[in-house]
Amino acid sequence: MATRVKTVEYVFDTRLTNLATNTALGTATRHDFSAITLDIPENSSRVFKSVHIVASWNDANAVTYNVSGVRLGIKLGSTGFTDTDISPTAIANSGDHEYWEQWLDVTAYFVANFGSGTSQTAQVGIAVATATASNIGGHIAAKLVITYSFSDVSQTTRVKTVRIPLQSHHTTLTNAAQEFGTTGGTTNAPSNQIPALDSFLPENTVSIKQVWIEFLANNASAATTGIAPVYQIDAQTVVTRGTITQALNTGNLFRDVWLLDTTTPANPNYIATNAAHAIKAYCATTARFECFGGILHVTYTYNADATDTVLNSLVMPMPDDDVESNWVQATDGSTQNTLWFGPWIEEPGTITIKQSGVQLRVMSPGGGTLDLFGGGQTARPYTLTALVNAGGSVVTHRVDHSSGWTLARGKNSLLFNMFTTAAANTTVYGGMLYLNYTSGKSTVDVDAHNHSTSWYLADMQTSGAVETVRTIATANQCTPDIPETNYFLVSVGYELAFKTSASNVVTVLAEMLSGEHQADGWMDVLKRYAITDAELSTTILQGRALSMWNRNSFVSGDMNIESPRLYRVCAATGTHCMMRMWITHHGITFNKTGTVSGYGGTGVGISVELYDTTDNVKLCAVSTTSGGAYSVNWFDDTRTYYVAVREDDNHVGRSANWTF
Repeated sequence: MATRVKTVEYVFDTRLTNLATNTALGTATRHDFSAITLDIPENSSRVFKSVHIVASWNDANAVTYNVSGVRLGIKLGSTGFTDTDISPTAIANSGDHEYWEQWLDVTAYFVANFGSGTSQTAQVGIAVATATASNIGGHIAAKLVITYSFSDVSQTTRVKTVRIPLQSHHTTLTNAAQEFGTTGGTTNAPSNQIPALDSFLPENTVSIKQVWIEFLANNASAATTGIAPVYQIDAQTVVTRGTITQALNTGNLFRDVWLLDTTTPANPNYIATNAAHAIKAYCATTARFECFGGILHVTYTYNADATDTVLNSLVMPMPDDDVESNWVQATDGSTQNTLWFGPWIEEPGTITIKQSGVQLRVMSPGGGTLDLFGGGQTARPYTLTALVNAGGSVVTHRVDHSSGWTLARGKNSLLFNMFTTAAANTTVYGGMLYLNYTSGKSTVDVDAHNHSTSWYLADMQTSGAVETVRTIATANQCTPDIPETNYFLVSVGYELAFKTSASNVVTVLAEMLSGEHQADGWMDVLKRYAITDAELSTTILQGRALSMWNRNSFVSGDMNIESPRLYRVCAATGTHCMMRMWITHHGITFNKTGTVSGYGGTGVGISVELYDTTDNVKLCAVSTTSGGAYSVNWFDDTRTYYVAVREDDNHVGRSANWTF
């Protein structure tokens, strides 16, 4: 038995009415979200490692006002709110509406106040100050992203959060309800994108704690009339959400968190868990909400001991393989730009891909068509509108249908392709793969499977001017802590939320420590070009950074993922930013024993090196014990391996090829 680590998420019910701001945080109207229950049943040796709030909203100004401060508060149980004020020097607004996203580290508060139980109530509070009293509005949302470690001994009940992509609509919404992503375009997703959760979640004794959709799009406003999205499940009563003020006529990034209900059929947000459901959307003003899609989240508990089949749900930032300077250069499917994902899958049993997709953060200042396809799919065109665009657009494309991806045990090679109507008219500055697949259960532990964890690295500075170079001290980070003695990194990447009012180049540098690479200086771990309109917004940058780290616990010389280190965020244009890290790893190992013969000495202490026959790269080394015996562990049993031994020039040998 061992210590494990995981990340779960819980959300609060979104506020849909405006919230008054004022010139000072102390006099601004405060909203405390209704309390929710956080079910975290693994309480054996539990330690909260990284916990942060993600809050978002749009302004509701009639004229342009800068945000001069944000107050976020956290409350657990009967303990009072602890508030943090974030009031850096405002970036000048360009005269348009603004989308704002605010993250905040609350790890220390959780450590001090959650307690030792298996659940706790929680609240988040928010207040916003502006240069002149006004309002924020649209969809005021908040959620908690919670990473913690625990002992897997006697922890029968486990909790997890899975993320299920909902394919985007291929263009803007009309003024009539329609299933987005499944009708009207090419390579449509299958209808009823909300799956039947009773069968989709295969574990034993599933108990759903929360179900919600995080809708993402650009609102594609083209007039000064306020707009509101309208949702419908199947043929149930429609639900009109918050009104997005458009007095300044801006195409803003749009985010709405919609909690669903699984218990009361009379509610319009009800879903029966034994059936799949159509999810529909529209806007009373037609041609709004461009490429409307999102991610369905489910947080649930289950009986780990009695489980045979497991849903593995991964979050993996996009690679930089073939998007030069983040521009999409290709203009047809024969010369497409390609992103390569190479996840290793080591869980036992049959591997079956489930509802999965890639979500891209894109900007096309002059408009255009972005064609996407995974595997053998026919390219699906998504229409990006020429807008006064603040925050970019989001496109979610599923890869699990229409001859898309398949998965197998071992190393997978997954290609995601794109091209556009004209070279360099669309920039892709962020992306996440949401990969879901079922497998058998490892005998090591269900939480030794591939899983993704979030590690918070930087809050926005609480005061001071914008920065072009920001050094992030180790004391202000939640340094990754992978508790397994033996682990294998499948994916590492970064996600930044930064405030900008112009096109920007952002580079993240990681400090190199003793024993790492050249043991000094800085490693470029992420570079993103955000080619944006000159409108102020929170922009989300995402990208993979895997190659510079020690890939597993057996190697050294590259950077150690668990070592505290400084970071620098460098921006061409001054910015305020927040940053977190996503790590996907597994702790599944396989063992091989053998005996070295024909040695010249005692047979003890001879180095035995493990190699992969695919590329003949040395993977690790162990030493022999009495009689030349050795025992070697590795993280894969699908490839062919061998060991090589050298005692001295006269005693050299190699094993036959074998598998674990």
